[in-house]
Amino acid sequence: MYSTTKAARFWQLAFSAILLGFVVSCEDPGSVGATFVDESEVKVDTILLSGMPLTSVDPYMGKLSSSPVGKFSDPMFGDIETITFFKPDVDRLSTDTLFADDVLRLKLKVNTAYVYGDTLSEGTYNIYRVTSSWRGTTYKLSDDISTDAELIGSFSDADVDTNGFVRADLGGSWRTTYQQYFEMEDDSARDADYRANDFGLAIVPDPSNTKILYTTMGSSSIEIAGEATTVYTMLDWGHDVSRTNIPVNGSEITLQSTYENVLQLDITDAVRSSNLKNIVRAELVFSEDTLAMQNSLGDNEVRSRVSSLGLTQGEIEDKAYEFGFSDNQIVGYFLSGKFRFNVTGIVNASLYADEPLNNIFVYGNTPSGVLGFTSIYSTSTTDPDKAPRLVIYGIE
Repeated sequence: MYSTTKAARFWQLAFSAILLGFVVSCEDPGSVGATFVDESEVKVDTILLSGMPLTSVDPYMGKLSSSPVGKFSDPMFGDIETITFFKPDVDRLSTDTLFADDVLRLKLKVNTAYVYGDTLSEGTYNIYRVTSSWRGTTYKLSDDISTDAELIGSFSDADVDTNGFVRADLGGSWRTTYQQYFEMEDDSARDADYRANDFGLAIVPDPSNTKILYTTMGSSSIEIAGEATTVYTMLDWGHDVSRTNIPVNGSEITLQSTYENVLQLDITDAVRSSNLKNIVRAELVFSEDTLAMQNSLGDNEVRSRVSSLGLTQGEIEDKAYEFGFSDNQIVGYFLSGKFRFNVTGIVNASLYADEPLNNIFVYGNTPSGVLGFTSIYSTSTTDPDKAPRLVIYGIE
């Protein structure tokens, strides 16, 4: 019924491309106006999606721009706890030495542009030794990190200075171990032993915390302060996120920057059910329950909405990398309560090739490491104006 020769598809695609050159978008990204083509000739076909199956993807959590640490009970998205872990470098000049009376401290950069939770609360953050092996470039959400019970240091929100830095003295057994590496005369042996046997430190929120901070490990360091101050940058870092007691709303789907929910769509039938074959523009539209997201927070509470949604189509071997780091995605921008994707290119390509338009993945986007959430209406919503849809503009 829907089969068409590739030659016919080619001329349809060519005609659509010519039309697209004449058509310009109005201020409303969902509308189409015409410069040379009579606007009355452009028809609109709205097809409600029949299903939105979910999958999940295990994201990379190491060496990101931001590393969250804290706790917050979000009434819409569950109880969230995050820890950040790091490993400082020991590369040094042979004259550098950590003496017993030197002050060893963490200089931690806090990204004050982001916070999640109760902005007026004051939290405490404890530092412990990490006891399990990890590597930032390969660490994923499903991986586990373990810590020792010995307290190595601590700090609070009140310790953050006007430049966004907090300094926390470090002691205990980790200081002793770290000092021993400085006393090793063989640099290569020291580096090999340090990388293999010392797993760094973790910042863990106190159980009473009610907000999440964002640290910038690339701008953080370890300071050794004696007669002079020597600075050692971070060799590696990562973070871990746990989310429990997650509420369920049958008419909505939550999407997260941690890819716990990812839409996996097949819009082949939706595209081919349209009578508009000379397609000027095609959009996928998802409506957010913005009111519920706003009303679910207290007066002093904030959360980061996903800055946009991402869409990637095709067979993908490493989805975590493709979603998180590749520029090869279609961006669904948020405007007036809706995320809109311009899918004209992949729709026309599918029609030309007479191939199915499946394996379309839709996921949350935020700045690297920032936790972001949204709640969009699913296909089971009773409000057709908020239902997920494919909107096609074209000429019959």
